[in-house]
Amino acid sequence: MTSRPQTQPFLAALTGVLLCLISAPAAAQVLSLDHDNHADRVMTLSVGIEHAVVATLGYGQRVATVAERPVTAIVAATLPWATPDAGDWTADAGVVTTLVSLSSWRLGNDLRLRTRRSVGVISDILQFAVREKLYGGYFAGPGWLSLSITYDKSLLTHLTHSDEYRMNVYPGARDGWMGSTGGLFEGAIEGGWNVSENLALTARVGAHTTERGNNNALLPYLASLGGNYRF
Repeated sequence: MTSRPQTQPFLAALTGVLLCLISAPAAAQVLSLDHDNHADRVMTLSVGIEHAVVATLGYGQRVATVAERPVTAIVAATLPWATPDAGDWTADAGVVTTLVSLSSWRLGNDLRLRTRRSVGVISDILQFAVREKLYGGYFAGPGWLSLSITYDKSLLTHLTHSDEYRMNVYPGARDGWMGSTGGLFEGAIEGGWNVSENLALTARVGAHTTERGNNNALLPYLASLGGNYRF
């Protein structure tokens, strides 16, 4: 019986961190600056179900062109859509590059550093992570269709227990930093269609799982609709 109070805070912390990790939505659709060599900037917006109903707004800026392939710096922010909550958010910053281009077939890479926060009854969690996405597919004039594989790995997490948790569960719970708490794998099909010279409609569907294969705490599927505006 003496081990129970020590186990409770550990399990609560682990549960909270896992929820923070899996509640962070994956990135929006593939940036399509390489669809239009005259565009240097792109705005992206997507709404969908990715662990929750969320909206993601992004901005990309071409920072270089290597071998006629664009290198795009990207920033993005994600918030819950159905019930907006300033305590739950994800912010990304990274670089999208085209690695290989053979006619209309392309292989690209999307690398981002990610910060996310999740505030709940148990705790307030701030987490830093890295997200690596490799995508490849057919990019023609009217549109594109690609497959992607993504790995999201937590690097550092800060956990602050709530007063309610200390009062009702474990008064001696300690706050502080911890290392990696796991990762998330995702596979998706992504596509888009250019409805005008500057505007494209996008869609993606896929599935995800934790690196340990435990899906008990998350909806294993995702789907979103959105758009890109290039200028």
